[in-house]
Amino acid sequence: MCSANGDPVVHYSSLNRAGNPMPLNIEEVVIERENLHVSHSGGYNIFHVEYLLRNESDRAINNINYGFPIDYYVGANDDETPVLMDDDISESMYEIGWCNDMIRDVSFCFNEEKLTFHSAKESVRPYEYQVDFDDDLNETESEFSPGIMRRWFYTQFSIPARSKCILVVTYSVYAASEVDLFSFLSSPAASRYKSYSVSNKTEAGQVFFIDYDFQPAEHWGAGIIESLYITIDLSGFSNPCLKMDGYYFSTKELARYETNCLAKNIEPIKLLIQTSK
Repeated sequence: MCSANGDPVVHYSSLNRAGNPMPLNIEEVVIERENLHVSHSGGYNIFHVEYLLRNESDRAINNINYGFPIDYYVGANDDETPVLMDDDISESMYEIGWCNDMIRDVSFCFNEEKLTFHSAKESVRPYEYQVDFDDDLNETESEFSPGIMRRWFYTQFSIPARSKCILVVTYSVYAASEVDLFSFLSSPAASRYKSYSVSNKTEAGQVFFIDYDFQPAEHWGAGIIESLYITIDLSGFSNPCLKMDGYYFSTKELARYETNCLAKNIEPIKLLIQTSK
């Protein structure tokens, strides 16, 4: 699942040690409404995020350097070179690394006018390690493990005093997925960025992931989203089946509505979707 939300941020060159921009709180501007719509098509999760922002102050907030993080599910080495990892222990094969097709169709629109933007040259959140301790050798062994990476996109806009504005962010993220190793070997044309693993599970088809993080929105106003609307359209998947709280169920759409949400306390969306062949 790839996930993301927007922060107002300090200038692009202001980064913390992990490479993330340092956020700047803009207390005068609140998120009156956030509409999040997620769908799936052609192997990509498609995100459409619409914010209704309200400037409650008597002054214009000019030249906001706005950063929007887009998350994708994949491991990567330090220079983000695509690599095919073969894990003999779990009999799994992982394709990791960065490619420009990982994130595409990014756009920012402010009050129906398209904004120019640029992206960071590198992703952040270095790949995770799975560390095992070997009693016989009295040492630890590190192995690659796929995880969430994040790439920042930047734009700029201004909000007049005592006004409301609409900011729309859209993008597509390659949907991380898993298939059994035997399906991988029988399908040499399989796409990059999929995590292939052998499994004893009886479910047919592929497993896809959808991720979205709300916490970055805490830097607007008092960190509250006054109205939050979420719709997740699963009709782009073949016979989708979800697992939640130990149960499997089939559905074509998920929806959620909440008011006065504290952004930092909203659980991120982490969906696992099983599909039929």
